[in-house]
Amino acid sequence: MKHRGDYIRTNNVSVAVMQNLLEIQRTLSLGYIINWDQVFGELANVHVSTTKYCFLLRCSIATRVNAIGVKYLRDAMSDHWTGPEYNFDRQAWCNDTLTKLEYYESEYRKLKAETTSILELAMWKIKLDDSRDLDRAMGGGSKQ
Repeated sequence: MKHRGDYIRTNNVSVAVMQNLLEIQRTLSLGYIINWDQVFGELANVHVSTTKYCFLLRCSIATRVNAIGVKYLRDAMSDHWTGPEYNFDRQAWCNDTLTKLEYYESEYRKLKAETTSILELAMWKIKLDDSRDLDRAMGGGSKQ
């Protein structure tokens, strides 16, 4: 009889197979959400290669990373998605990755707010310029 978590303990599934299974899950089970906390809880007491652990963490945060609308920030985030194979501290690496993700998400929100403000100012300037042009066209322009 299999025990809870045995599917992870076998540790003979390649990253490519995991990637294919996750893609099938996304395609066939649109409403199903993977409980990543449970997955990482199971992994806490199991030896999994660094490559597989990093891959699973990337999968768990992919939606958040893809929501960052600036390619430069998404690319910077992906630069931090690998860990050293030896003396790998999963928890520290996971915390570091999530901290970086929160930072990039925060930076993106700031950029969106600043961009919105600049667009609003540009729209007001256009409106003021149009108003001045209309006033001049009607003969009420400024005295020179």
